[in-house]
Amino acid sequence: AVYADVFADLDRVVTRDFALSPSGDAAVVTGAQYPSVMGSLWRLPDEAQRAGGGTEQRASLRLTRRLAFSPFFSPDGEWVYYFTARGLLGTVSGDVDLRAVRIDGTEDRQVIDNMGEVRDATRQGWPRPARESAASPDGSRVVFGQGWWGEGAMAIDLEQGTARKIVDPVVAGDLEFIWQTGEPIAWSGDDEVVFHVRAWGPNRDLYHAIVAYDIAADRGAPRFALRRSNADFSWPFAFPSVVFGPYLPGSRLPVQVLDFTRSGRSGDYFYELDVVDTNTGEFENIEDFPCGHPGAAVSADGNVVAHRRFASCVRAENGDLEGVDPVLVIRDLQTGSVEEISDWGDPVPGKRLRYIGVSPSGSRVSLYVGQERGATVFKIVEADRTVRTMNVRHFFGAALLSPSSAPRWIDEDHMMVRYSARRSSQYLRFAAAAVLDVNDGSVVHEFIIPYTSGTIY
Repeated sequence: AVYADVFADLDRVVTRDFALSPSGDAAVVTGAQYPSVMGSLWRLPDEAQRAGGGTEQRASLRLTRRLAFSPFFSPDGEWVYYFTARGLLGTVSGDVDLRAVRIDGTEDRQVIDNMGEVRDATRQGWPRPARESAASPDGSRVVFGQGWWGEGAMAIDLEQGTARKIVDPVVAGDLEFIWQTGEPIAWSGDDEVVFHVRAWGPNRDLYHAIVAYDIAADRGAPRFALRRSNADFSWPFAFPSVVFGPYLPGSRLPVQVLDFTRSGRSGDYFYELDVVDTNTGEFENIEDFPCGHPGAAVSADGNVVAHRRFASCVRAENGDLEGVDPVLVIRDLQTGSVEEISDWGDPVPGKRLRYIGVSPSGSRVSLYVGQERGATVFKIVEADRTVRTMNVRHFFGAALLSPSSAPRWIDEDHMMVRYSARRSSQYLRFAAAAVLDVNDGSVVHEFIIPYTSGTIY
């Protein structure tokens, strides 16, 4: 049965984990009324449906009892999977189960019993949620990078109801890999997951590696590519904690690299845009960025990369090195074609061309401009590379700040955007997530996530 509790006093809500359905039509959080930190799973009301007079729920709906954490949706959006450390009497247990509840709360079933002992509980007894995660193309299996189980990644088969830790030692010469920092980036095959893993080398130098690991094998030597200690990886994927996507067929993986060996004083950062061949372990340098993050985004097939480029570098008043005159660069890694966009019309995007997004096919590109007359303004670059302005008016009546991450395109016509915001009258900080129709700028779905914890956006 659906629980009757509602979030009646929003400024006393403590929220932790946030998950959107694959289509963006439903959202859940784990949260509790302060001072309790023992969270339950709640479904949030859709502000767009409510404003349009729809029959959707009018308040946040409690779906589970307390001690639920790290929720994620099934591929069809009908079920929400979640971990729980709740014992028979409702108190904190030493073990964790995986359960699933229907999005309407009508059924709650156990998927995997006793997955293992809680290794990293907080002082309040709340198990640490998993960090990044990635789902197989058909959604039947999920890999989590970090979580309550301690060292290693966790691969879960939702259909078979089984779980397996990936803790096999990875050895490359004198390197000792640190599996507790393993972060899944994407699936590159039916049984293969690409991870970012750190490693200690000789003299305790820190290395970074891109590891392609066969999760179906009992044991196996993974394929990997290494960078020296003074370089850190980031990858141009939006919404790293959303389970569904990306799926990158083949072995070519675009990554952004912060190269400390070529970075100067504090505030001067040298970036590279590289393509890693996970078969050979070789890095192909695409472009260097001596004075600013490229802010890259990639299409679902990994073939189209959009990023910003700066014409020159200047010293700001605070002494930091900043890029000047940015342009949008759209690269097709298959054909090698490069297109540049600099004619924006009015309004002109800010100097950083923030929060770039790419549609699944790579034919359309979006970027955030700013706020104008109560609307959030984006630029949309169409397939023929014409540029138009898209004004979005949201329902929650807040003093909006900028999006908190790059958008995630659902299909060629819709994208998810997450914001951080604040009600100026109540000083209530909260986050919001919306699904936008890119053709007309209308808000299809919108969810408000009140919080006192910064982990949900």
